[in-house]
Amino acid sequence: MSSSGGRYPLSWQQAGIGRWMELGERITNVGTLFELPDEMTTDQVRDRLCELVRRDDVLRVTELSFADGGYATYSDAVDLPFSIQRAGSPEEVREITSQMSFRTFELGEGRPLWEAAVISHPGPSGRPTRSMCASFAHLISDARSLLVFRDGLTGAADLAPRPFRDWVTIQREMFPMTANGTQTAAGEFWRRYLDGTPPDRGTVLPFWRPGQLSGTSFLIHTELPVTKAMLRAGAGQRRSSPFLLFLAAVTAAIGDAASVNDITYRVNINGRIPDFIDTLGLFSDIGPVRVNGSSLSDPAAALEAATSGWLESLEFQTTPWEYVLEVCPPAAPPATGYPAPQVLLNFIPEDVGEIPPDCAEEGPFPGDVEAFQLAAILRDEGNCLLDCEFDPERFPKAGVYDFLGALGETLTHLVTR
Repeated sequence: MSSSGGRYPLSWQQAGIGRWMELGERITNVGTLFELPDEMTTDQVRDRLCELVRRDDVLRVTELSFADGGYATYSDAVDLPFSIQRAGSPEEVREITSQMSFRTFELGEGRPLWEAAVISHPGPSGRPTRSMCASFAHLISDARSLLVFRDGLTGAADLAPRPFRDWVTIQREMFPMTANGTQTAAGEFWRRYLDGTPPDRGTVLPFWRPGQLSGTSFLIHTELPVTKAMLRAGAGQRRSSPFLLFLAAVTAAIGDAASVNDITYRVNINGRIPDFIDTLGLFSDIGPVRVNGSSLSDPAAALEAATSGWLESLEFQTTPWEYVLEVCPPAAPPATGYPAPQVLLNFIPEDVGEIPPDCAEEGPFPGDVEAFQLAAILRDEGNCLLDCEFDPERFPKAGVYDFLGALGETLTHLVTR
């Protein structure tokens, strides 16, 4: 088990993010905001944070570099990046969380790549309330880690995870950085599974317009016409899962709109094996999921094909995306014109209390987004949200709204019939 400080290699995910950062892309932080139990004192919060830092080595990363193959420096101890703040209104809470969410963590300053604050503020009923706000550089955290952090801090779970560095060692043995020419079970599987189709294969949606990225992204927040309880009940009735119903609904909507029967999605996965379920660190990744079959426009056929494609890939879903691209040729750029975008799916079954982005409920913001991104979020309140992010110059909004409406109708059909 890793315990002492020093320089250690990066994971595939960290190295991949590094390549994007070196090209100038800004990688946003991940964060969480949740109310603290009334009986939990601020001193207890500080003690729990100290315990988490002692236990989870990734919270003691004080330097991260992409030079010379990349490395992370883990320290034996760090100054706790913790503060106590006050806010007199919800607007002031949002201002604090926004500042923390968009703070840039310098990778070579010798400081932790995260920060936490207890915010005292009036609650919804006006009573005094304290909330924990924490922001992490994405290079050391993911959405699952936010849940682990919350549960570890509040005592909701008694966690005894393995260190993140142990996973990096295992991962790099399973998936050598020199993938070409190295025979692995994962490489053989993905070649067979994709059967010559590119892992980043795009889908020509009928409302897509070829063209350059505009430098603007558009985000739509909408609510799905089903509740979390309805999704779970529908999944139980069909002996399926809420995620597979969502995957099938997207497939049927695409199959109907684009008249295709073979789709390769880029799907967000948690990237963890059982021994590291409760370890803090960057494990999340994206992976290809191929769904093909006859009559994908039919919801029942789409569910059957989606289930088959998903289950077949389960054993090898911890394969890093960058590794898949090395062992399976990515799509070749077209001689003329622009490649069709891939559909990217994210399904968040638990409310992680993420810090809200500093943008309007619906509208444009600066940034390039190549894929057509769909994220379903099951909230603690019981409703299900759908976020869609796209380039408005390449995807006219009217066509996107029509597609999202069809997706909602298909999901309702799968859940209620």
